[in-house]
Amino acid sequence: MNDLGLPTGFFRRSEIEAVIRDNFENYLAPYDLTGVVNLDALAEELFEKLLASDVLIEQTEKFAGTYFKVDDKKVQPFRSAALQESQAYKAKSRIGQRFYTDVFAGYRTQIELPVSLESAKDDLNPLAGIQKSEVDWETVSKSIDAEKHEDIRARISELIPAIQQSELSERQKKNAIAHAEAISKLVEAPDPPWEVIVDLLNNRYFSAILNAMAILQLILGGL
Repeated sequence: MNDLGLPTGFFRRSEIEAVIRDNFENYLAPYDLTGVVNLDALAEELFEKLLASDVLIEQTEKFAGTYFKVDDKKVQPFRSAALQESQAYKAKSRIGQRFYTDVFAGYRTQIELPVSLESAKDDLNPLAGIQKSEVDWETVSKSIDAEKHEDIRARISELIPAIQQSELSERQKKNAIAHAEAISKLVEAPDPPWEVIVDLLNNRYFSAILNAMAILQLILGGL
């Protein structure tokens, strides 16, 4: 094993992804994220990043198929670069190990996350079963006071990091980030167009981003 907990020698992709998945599962075990984090998707995403960064060497042999091997010389540079870019890691370095525990506990509490995310999407989305044409946008606008507006702005600023850490494909992430940037600009308007903001949030690119559902709940209140 190396600094990333990856096996040495030549292995199939499925074998390496299985090791990555087990490492994620062991690392996240103290945070009780059963049903929240898709470990298979995380393992697949990390494998792709390792491959794109040349940390994994690909070798295909006739009849035998394709194998992958870790280039140990590139493991530490990859790890250092990834940690340097991670805002969560920087916060943990300042606050200490408890940061992750507090983040996950707060995250689960704020969105009142049920065990099964798939079965709860309609519960999380306040627009489920409601036609947008039925929403009284003037009432919605009046219900958003300065304090609530500031809370919404703060949560919107957290959208992009949430998208980057999500299970979306790279193409979906780019689309979702473009939407998030548009929402950030709209919410800064003197009179934010809440109907447009809700329309952007209630989009297929945000279907896996729980932060977006939490913002929708804040905007639409008890609808």
